[in-house]
Amino acid sequence: FALDFINGNAAVDRATHPQVKEFAQMMVNDHTNAGGTLASLATQKGVQLPTKTVDVDKWTKKDAKSFDKDYMDKMVSDHKDAVELFEKETKRGGDSDLAAFANQTLPTLQTHLAKAKEIQNSVK
Repeated sequence: FALDFINGNAAVDRATHPQVKEFAQMMVNDHTNAGGTLASLATQKGVQLPTKTVDVDKWTKKDAKSFDKDYMDKMVSDHKDAVELFEKETKRGGDSDLAAFANQTLPTLQTHLAKAKEIQNSVK
C-alpha cells in the first residue's frame, strides 16, 4: 500500500470550498499517521515500500473553479481503491501484522470514502 493520494498540502492551499479544505487537512493528518505506522511495519519486516510520484504541479495549476470538484472526484476514486485493497488484505491476511494494520486502518478509509462522496455531491 502506497500513500499515493494527491498531496493534501496542495489541496489545503488550493481548495476554495470549506468542506474540501477541511477534508484535505484530514487527509494530511490521517495519511501522515498511517504512513508512519506503515513505514515502521515495513522496516520491521525488511520490506521496501513502493513510491509513487504525485504530479503536484498538475494540481497547483488547476483553476480554482475546477479544483474542488476534480480533487473530490480523485479522492472518491482513490478511497474506493484503498477500501477494496484493505478489505482484501483483512480477508486473506498472509501476514498477521499487515492484516492487523489493514483491519485497524479500514474503518478510517471507509469514513474517508463516505465523507469524500458527501463532499463530492456538494461541489458539483
